[in-house]
Parts: sequence; C-alpha cells; structure tokens
Amino acid sequence: MAIVIAILPWASPEAKQSVFPCCAHHTTQVVKGGKIMGFRCVAIVGNSNGLVGVGCMAGREVAMAVKRTLLDAKRNVVSTCVCACV
Repeated sequence: MAIVIAILPWASPEAKQSVFPCCAHHTTQVVKGGKIMGFRCVAIVGNSNGLVGVGCMAGREVAMAVKRTLLDAKRNVVSTCVCACV
C-alpha cells in the first residue's frame, strides 16, 4: 500500500489530501476466443479534516485501473462529521 500526497483543485492550498490505493483485484472474463483479463481497484482519499472520497474502477492494466480509481475517488469527495468519541 502506498501513500501519496495530492491537492484537490477545489480545496484550499493548505488542505493536503492523503490518497490510499487499497487493493487491486485480478478479474477474468471468458469469451469465445479465450480469456480477457482486467483489474479492479479501490482507493480512499481524505484530508483528516472531514473530507472523504472512495473510488472503485476497472481497467485492462493495473496502472490504468489505479489512475481511474484515484480520479473517481477525488470526484466523489463528501463531507463527514469529525468528532472525538470518549
């Protein structure tokens, strides 16, 4: 698992986002001519201040699946309540 720091275009310059690619799964589709292989990836984006985004996309290559997943996660950012539970 890798941690990458990125800045969302609509966020303030001080708000750094943590990006966590969670997992990449290998998928196989059987067709008449053989097998078509693909990859499905899940990623989580957050800023430790109440913004969280989750993305899940697929692609024919791992790099393409991760790239599309990160774009999907950055697009689906929602505000959450941050509270200290004692």
